[in-house]
Parts: sequence; structure tokens; C-alpha cells
Amino acid sequence: MSYTPTEWKAGDTVTSAKLNKIEQGIAAGGGILIVHATIKNNFPTLDKTWQEIHDADACYIVWHDEEWSYCQLVIETYIDNGLYRVDVFDFTDDIQIYAIDSPSNYPIL
Repeated sequence: MSYTPTEWKAGDTVTSAKLNKIEQGIAAGGGILIVHATIKNNFPTLDKTWQEIHDADACYIVWHDEEWSYCQLVIETYIDNGLYRVDVFDFTDDIQIYAIDSPSNYPIL
């Protein structure tokens, strides 16, 4: 989610509501979401929900095992025929698609 800054003008009153808005914007980070992919029930599964990935400003998926690790870039999140999809570019000119049936579930490859 992106943060919309307050446009302060000379003479504006600083209120607790405006300060809390700043605090919430800082807490939200507005940066990059790192998602880890792991094997669950024999399928690569992401450790963030579709909604968390969709709401992120930018998102990378990281794979690790004993021998290697690599990173993928989330290029699009969308809903298609009742599936919540996450399209991922894996830097080998290949697109992988994770999908799930609910925005509150964890996408599966």
C-alpha cells in the first residue's frame, strides 16, 4: 500500500490524528516485501497470502536450500476465473504462476 503524505501549510495545527497517520505510514514501510517459497505438500508454496503480496509496493520471492538460492520478481497479481494469481518472473525469461482460491490463502505454484 502506498502512503499519501499530508501537504502541510503554514499555520496548520499538528494533531494527534495527523501524527498517528505519519506513524502508521512509517510502520507500513512502503518498501519491498520479501516472500519465501517452500515446499508444502509436494508443491512450492509462498509464505505470504495473495492479499499481502497484492498490497505490497514491490515483491520478491526468495528460494533457499542447502546448495543454492535465487530470487524472483512478482510482476502481476490479479483474479482470473475465481483464482487469485501471482505472476512471477524468474530472471531466466520464464514466467511462473502461483494461484489460490482465496485472497487470504497462500499461493501455490
